[in-house]
Amino acid sequence: MVSVLQACAAHTALEQGRFLHGYILRRGLDSILPVMSTLITMYARCGRLDLGERVFSMMNKKDAVSWNSLISSLVEEGKMLFNSMVKEHGIYPSVEHYACMVDLLGRANRIHCNVVAERASKRLFELEPRNAGNYVLLADIYAEAKMWDEVKRVKKLLEARELQKVPGRSWIEVKRKIYSFISVDEFNPQMEQLHALLAELSTEMKDRGFKPQTKVVLHDLDEEEKERIALGHSEKLAVAFGLINTKRCILYNRNTLLKIIHVL
Repeated sequence: MVSVLQACAAHTALEQGRFLHGYILRRGLDSILPVMSTLITMYARCGRLDLGERVFSMMNKKDAVSWNSLISSLVEEGKMLFNSMVKEHGIYPSVEHYACMVDLLGRANRIHCNVVAERASKRLFELEPRNAGNYVLLADIYAEAKMWDEVKRVKKLLEARELQKVPGRSWIEVKRKIYSFISVDEFNPQMEQLHALLAELSTEMKDRGFKPQTKVVLHDLDEEEKERIALGHSEKLAVAFGLINTKRCILYNRNTLLKIIHVL
């Protein structure tokens, strides 16, 4: 359910999202925190912040993810809540709070957000100087703003401090056996087949109007090269492996399959 809601959010499919909301209520899934947090995000991405707030207010139990889902939907309110932690409640921000603010400002994609995000990132570096993920987060913000010199500067900091981000890993079960994939995996004997299938699906997606999501590639490259790198992400490799090695691929509606690959 979380994955389907995320797909609706990515495509701003509000009507499908509202249908899923009704399904969640009928099935009694409204007590599951990850489902409700994703529902909040879905409404926010579809431009219905009011419905996201209503879902949040009706939740009997809330966790950090629930709050982050709400805060990430309202930039100004998020900044206000962050500032009120110390001023009104005497709560001093932790590493998680600063990371949330950097992510929030990065998603906002405003002109002034880079300065504030950089300030918050520096605070993160002070709190967790050996956490490579903090550096990657800042590099992602600079890449989104096409500030490639700053991206290079952050990468040099990573190298100078001998830090390395752990590559993403995805798992898939095929015929009762678990297979693991990482983004830089070249050891799978079917790797050529996997890349060929993903390239075929990518071409078909573009023919149908889908735009490849290349902003996650933190390199100043042309779009074609970014698309090639993005196709090597672990989630896509795992899905392609599952399709090649099972007969279920013939049961997939082609449009649904393309949307799954696009979201990943």
